[in-house]
Amino acid sequence: MSALHKIASPRPYRALLQAALLAGLLASPSLAQAPPHDWNRQLVGQPLYLRGFWLTDQLQFDSAGNALNKPTLGPVTLSGIDVTGTELKSGKLVIHGNRVGLVQNSDAQPGLHRQALSTVTQIMFSMRRSNNRNYSAPEVIALTIQPDAAGTFDQAIAHIFVNGLTDLAAVVPVYWQCYAESYFKPATIAPDAEDKVKQCVVTDAVTATNTKDAAAASEVGSEAPQSLDSAPLHLELSSQQAIAHGTATIHLRIREDGTPVGLQVVRAVGAGIDESLMQALAQTRYKPATRDGEAVPYNLNLDYHFNEPSH
Repeated sequence: MSALHKIASPRPYRALLQAALLAGLLASPSLAQAPPHDWNRQLVGQPLYLRGFWLTDQLQFDSAGNALNKPTLGPVTLSGIDVTGTELKSGKLVIHGNRVGLVQNSDAQPGLHRQALSTVTQIMFSMRRSNNRNYSAPEVIALTIQPDAAGTFDQAIAHIFVNGLTDLAAVVPVYWQCYAESYFKPATIAPDAEDKVKQCVVTDAVTATNTKDAAAASEVGSEAPQSLDSAPLHLELSSQQAIAHGTATIHLRIREDGTPVGLQVVRAVGAGIDESLMQALAQTRYKPATRDGEAVPYNLNLDYHFNEPSH
């Protein structure tokens, strides 16, 4: 075969042409890989809450934001998160943060404020002898999210988080709804916010019991119900809940058979205490209220004090 024939052969030119075309495509701005989304800018510093109220600290989500590892569900007031940073790892978005609780304001102002939660770790160390010491550290939480078909995480992020108390109010359980209407939604909490909550919960409780006679739902002229439990209500508080203090007010309606229904938060302490209190009260049985010797429904607002200094 002649040298001329070798030069004229189309195969080397075809390979060079393909290589040139490939280089051109890779260099094309329209087809180049887009820069990664700045999730730090979007998430860090935002008042975020976990929409699903998950207590588990290591969370896994699919591309739609559905939890994969069956995390433990918890109270509304333990669902806050302060995102500290994000990273892409093996194509998945990993969000790092510290868990935040909602607790009653220390300055006696109405409503709740965000406060970082801590975990208490017992550390053993040895010098001349062994000692136990407790160290408090922020409660760390991490979320790992799978990308969607387009390689993005927008749908999952929108499903996992709500941003701010106003958005949180739209997803709270029924026993928080009256409270959220007066404390989470308004830009400024009104002086009569607690009175509005009380009116709201009484209306809801009457509806829940399907009372046909509105007059029968009134406490006027009735003898109040009496608890049949001899021991005072006692709650074991976790290290998370120890940060909360103040007075919680829980509404309940005692039916004619002495069982409580319609439990709702009127004044919140936060850090999950309100839910623990309602769970305990739901197990309480009462001697029902009476009017003219007959059992009638009755609304109660019960106050409980937590971690308040003695005088």
